[in-house]
Amino acid sequence: MIRFLSSILLLFSASALSGVEVYLKRLVRVETPVVKLAQIASVVARDSAVGAEIAGIELGPGPEQITLLPVQEIRGLIEGKIGSEFSLIGSRVVLLPADSIPEEELWFYRELSAFIESSDYYKEGRIEIEILSGAADLVFLSESNALPVLSKPKALPAPSTALPAPSALPAQPLFFRMVPADSNNSYLSGKLEILYREATSDQEKSILIWVHHFLPVAHAAYELKAGVKLQDYSLKYKERDISLYSGEPLVKGEYVKDFKIRSRVQMDAPIMKRSLATLPMVRAGDPVKILFKKNGIIITMAGRAQASGTRGSTIYVSPLSTGKRFSALVTGEKEVEVEIP
Repeated sequence: MIRFLSSILLLFSASALSGVEVYLKRLVRVETPVVKLAQIASVVARDSAVGAEIAGIELGPGPEQITLLPVQEIRGLIEGKIGSEFSLIGSRVVLLPADSIPEEELWFYRELSAFIESSDYYKEGRIEIEILSGAADLVFLSESNALPVLSKPKALPAPSTALPAPSALPAQPLFFRMVPADSNNSYLSGKLEILYREATSDQEKSILIWVHHFLPVAHAAYELKAGVKLQDYSLKYKERDISLYSGEPLVKGEYVKDFKIRSRVQMDAPIMKRSLATLPMVRAGDPVKILFKKNGIIITMAGRAQASGTRGSTIYVSPLSTGKRFSALVTGEKEVEVEIP
């Protein structure tokens, strides 16, 4: 046993891992019950034995739904096995369950997942896409390369009619747009209607999906009473599917000190935005630091706020040296920015 552990430690020594690079793939159709790193990434290592061992790392069970696996989660899984001496290159990986995504539909869900990824402003957390209704009509290429023919999955051409290879794209690109159907927060989550059409057609088709978005949600580390200003130590974070909340929760990465408790929150309860009051970062009459920005050049001046404002709001400020009034964006506590055209 000791010899086995020693060999593992030697295998993953810092010198061996310093040359490891992991390049994430964009999309993978998973046909196995367990996902290994080799399926979603190319591993490059100076030591081939080390590379093979890392490529064999198990990342978890195969997806049951279309899944966008975030880089942070992949990094955490790898670090849990070998430490942090490696480079990870790429963005969220799309995992398609082979059981529910036939090869001939691969291109459609590749385009759909790319649209979902581009629509997620924050680009954080794991996303699972559940198809609710309106299964996608497919666009196939004919043998003569004519315009694509629209047909439903159950009405596929007879076996004697040649279909394109699974990697083939339709003759015309698809355009997507999104209509929120039932979402309770600003993050991409909940019930969404996706409308899509071919480039040369005005006719739109639709597919109804539910986006399960997993993010670290803030929970009360102890009972928080009304009027208490939030602090980092008053919170703990748990990964949760935010689409299941009836409201918008506070998630990791938001400015905690911008809020105070509006109504009591019990210990271990999630912190919902409706239970918070936003604190002003600047109050009327406060001395402020004004950052004037133009073409990458920043000039800092002392000034005074002429109104109160929360982070992200716009107020008027005046430099002490001139008294001239400027419209400014509140960026922090007693700090504002002025963009000079």
